[in-house]
Amino acid sequence: MSKSVAASPGAITVKVALAGGLETVFLSPSTSFDVRLPCAGSTRSNASSGTDVGALIAELASRTQPAKRHLFAAAAAADQEGESPADDVRPGILVLVNDDDWELEDGPRWALHDGDVVTFVSTLHGG
Repeated sequence: MSKSVAASPGAITVKVALAGGLETVFLSPSTSFDVRLPCAGSTRSNASSGTDVGALIAELASRTQPAKRHLFAAAAAADQEGESPADDVRPGILVLVNDDDWELEDGPRWALHDGDVVTFVSTLHGG
């Protein structure tokens, strides 16, 4: 069961869902949880809340196990190969915002709103 996060001025709360084994990458493994993100005074400028999926990814990357961060964040996966955006997921992770594929919209620049549900699905499989 996910823990509810109270709304506060200058912040939005989004629900994060993880599938395909991604929950094992995070420090507190759970398949569903709420994340509060700042919007007022944000360094990102969106007309809606001032935050986007890229900001959520950056926040989530900070909550991963350091040894497994490369399984979620593109920047961690590319550390040895040069620069990569800090606000993107590695290839093989499907991102859905309110059940819509983020590739159909603005990808990491997709503006988030209070109550949005962002789902990350790993399509990577070991064998």
